[in-house]
Amino acid sequence: KAGVTNAGQCSVHGFCKHSGREAYGAFLGTAMLCSLLELLLSCTPARLMRKAFPPIVSGVCVLLIGVGLTGTGFKYWGGGAACAESANRRKMEYHGPDLPGNVTGALYPSESPCRFGACDPPDGKFVGVCRYTGPAYDVADNVTKGDLTTCEAFSSPPGVAPYATDPMASWILCGSNGEVTLPFGSPQYLTLGASVFGFLLLVELVGSPFMRNCNLILALAAGFLIASTSRYITPDGDSQRYVVLDALSATPPFLFLWAR
Repeated sequence: KAGVTNAGQCSVHGFCKHSGREAYGAFLGTAMLCSLLELLLSCTPARLMRKAFPPIVSGVCVLLIGVGLTGTGFKYWGGGAACAESANRRKMEYHGPDLPGNVTGALYPSESPCRFGACDPPDGKFVGVCRYTGPAYDVADNVTKGDLTTCEAFSSPPGVAPYATDPMASWILCGSNGEVTLPFGSPQYLTLGASVFGFLLLVELVGSPFMRNCNLILALAAGFLIASTSRYITPDGDSQRYVVLDALSATPPFLFLWAR
């Protein structure tokens, strides 16, 4: 089950405590309960509402909500919140030198702190969680292939030596955008986000009052249309879709999401 780390959390009926399913059900129940308060407030005279929530109070609240959501918006603009929060995790590989003859085992002059197995170096250029592959002797060429240390760094921003400078070497890719998996902040993601923002400004400048009231949903619909008709061509020449509707097509016509 998603969000379950202990099999004992789940009952024989498939219900799992402290899982994503339980949390989503709690969220929906809270939203339904709070909607009753909104219905009650809608019946309150406008004169009393203005006294309880003067413009200075409601305006500041809306401003703070917008400021708080700005960071989240930039995360999704760059490819997704999950990969944005992990964008500083980098994959690093360090190769030992190839040497003539058979110098495997203790004879190989390895500089890796992981030469005796998996390790978690606390500092230095190998900082992070590392995996070690020892040297291997190639009988045909009479050469010992160098060892390999692969590390996942947690505090190295892209482009800082000696870490990987190629953004495609990022350990975490944004994998929630259809078939496309690119690093956070890739030009493809930024362009799609800019199309939504540009359409939002266009509607605000030249749209009718009704369109300006609906500019957010119109801009999102325009961006979705652009993404669904666009394709990303990989370096190998494969065409990948930004929007995949296979799961939606297989969904029953009427489905309560919290019941599945």
